[in-house]
This record gives sequence, structure tokens and C-alpha cells, in this order.
Amino acid sequence: MINEELIPISDILVAVFRSRAGSPTGKELSGTIEEIREFMRIGKYIVLYFYDGEVDIGKVDPDQIKTINEFKKEIQQHGLTASYNN
Repeated sequence: MINEELIPISDILVAVFRSRAGSPTGKELSGTIEEIREFMRIGKYIVLYFYDGEVDIGKVDPDQIKTINEFKKEIQQHGLTASYNN
């Protein structure tokens, strides 16, 4: 629904990642990543923030962290990214 209704009328996407990438959609690793890729595909502006502070290791899914880190490495070549820690 978001991809079909909001992306066409939106000018910019701002996404903030902490310790979860989100849930798989069947098409992408997460709904958020799917939306970001769609924005990129049609040439719209994106700004992504990635958390670089400490997280409680007991509350972190290692697969989610791996997904975020891999996506961050990829996306840094294509768009504006920044880090935050509080």
C-alpha cells in the first residue's frame, strides 16, 4: 500500500535505522529497504540515518544487524547517509 499510494506523491524519504531492518516482504529484506529501493529506482531523494551507538546485545537479532550493515555499505555508494548515537 505504501509503495503504491505514498511513494508517487512523496518528494523525499527519510529513514532511521537502529538495530532492526524490519520484516521481509517476499520481495526485499524488509519493507523499509523495499521503499528505499523504489525511491532510488525512480530518482527521488533519500536521506538515511544509521545508529552507531551501543545496543543491549541481549535485545539484538544478529541477522537484523547483519542486514543493516550490508545495506548501509551498499547504500553509502548511492545516497546521502549519516550516523547518530543518541
